[in-house]
Amino acid sequence: METLVLDFLNSDWHDYRGSGRSEDYFLRVDWRKQFLANWHLDVDAEALDEATLRSLISLRTLLWDIALRMARGEQLADEDIVQLRPFLQSSAVQRDLIKDESGRWQLGLEPLKKDWLWVQSEIATSFIELVTRHDPLRIKTCANGDCGWIFYDSSKNRSRRWCAGYACGNVMTVRRYRARHAQKVGEA
Repeated sequence: METLVLDFLNSDWHDYRGSGRSEDYFLRVDWRKQFLANWHLDVDAEALDEATLRSLISLRTLLWDIALRMARGEQLADEDIVQLRPFLQSSAVQRDLIKDESGRWQLGLEPLKKDWLWVQSEIATSFIELVTRHDPLRIKTCANGDCGWIFYDSSKNRSRRWCAGYACGNVMTVRRYRARHAQKVGEA
């Protein structure tokens, strides 16, 4: 399952192969442009002042901490809501009638101003929707400790252990194989 909030959370990239390299993709304008385009957020990727950038990074840290606790089976706490509320309320919206893709009218919320505070509010809303409309026990972190991506386990039996794709699963399989092989060689 792809969501705005998971894409945002995983913008803090760590090399899954164990090199120790990491990069904050959110600091790159090209990544932000792609992020905004993917989620149909009509905001200038370059029009991000230092205070709003710090606020977005603070939001990511908060959401990361909450998601990690939820991945351990903890519930969303009252204090989490208290901390999320300012991000949810950072952008003013108004009700409006909006045509959907099929041409039907829907009641929707339109931002009074499409800026980075609105994006911040949308990210916080995406997180709340993820944990209230879906099973929060399916929020997990990649079993590869070098990766650390957060994902939603949509597998039928809730057994998914690795992030998107097969790279982390393959890396961990190779590591286990090499460890067993090295142990056998050491015993010989």
